[in-house]
This record gives sequence, C-alpha cells and structure tokens, in this order.
Amino acid sequence: MISEEYNIQVYNSYVDFPISMTNIEDFNFEKLLSHPNPQVREFNFIVITKCTTEGNTTTVQPIIVIYNKNDWNVRCEYIENLYHNVSIKTVCSNRCQSLDFTGDLIKFPCSNQEEIINRFNISSKKLIVKNKIKSLIRHK
Repeated sequence: MISEEYNIQVYNSYVDFPISMTNIEDFNFEKLLSHPNPQVREFNFIVITKCTTEGNTTTVQPIIVIYNKNDWNVRCEYIENLYHNVSIKTVCSNRCQSLDFTGDLIKFPCSNQEEIINRFNISSKKLIVKNKIKSLIRHK
C-alpha cells in the first residue's frame, strides 16, 4: 500500500537547518510567532515536501518553496553528468547559507512574512484536499 503526506520545513536566515519540521496538517504558525527566541520568529523560507511511503521505503521530494524575495535568491541550474544526462537543481541562497534541491520546484516569492504565511495557507489547503481525495480513491 502506498501512503502520501506533505511536510513543511521552516528556515530563517541564521541557521542552515530547519527551525521547524512537521506534517502540514499539524503545523501552526502561532507557535513560531510566539516563540521566545526572536530569531525563530524571523522565519523567511519554507519548503513543502511530498513524502511517499511504499512498504519499507519512503521517498521525500521537495515540491514547493515559499520565500522572502528580499532575503533569498532562488534559481534553477542545469546539471550535466558524465553520460550527458541533464537534470535540474533548485538553488536557494541568502547571505549565510545555501540550500539545494533536486528538480525544478514551484517557487512563490513573497515580500514579507505575512505574504509567506498566506501563500503557505493557500498551498497547504490545496495539498491536504488533494491528498484526502487520493486516499478516498485508494480505499474504494
């Protein structure tokens, strides 16, 4: 049986690892916005991943980046291997760090944190509904 879920990874400009990682259905911005550490409250980059589990194997595929365009530079690069096969890599960088993801991700540049939150809410609602419909179809 195949199961799918969508997860979120939230970053800021200070550390090169996510300050929050969870399922998008369980995520709550209020926890981040009320965190005692001001650097945690200054998140400015989100990655949404699709996790597909089949048997004992789980595949994690980044699909969407939502970011503050004033802090992050997001671009695609074409990579050619020894056999002349070309693949795409999405490179996201700011003044302190660089994150690379395989593939051409859907990119949502935003101007501020409020826009990031709104874009995430819109995207996550669509993914949750899509996932519930797929789940219903599989169980028939």
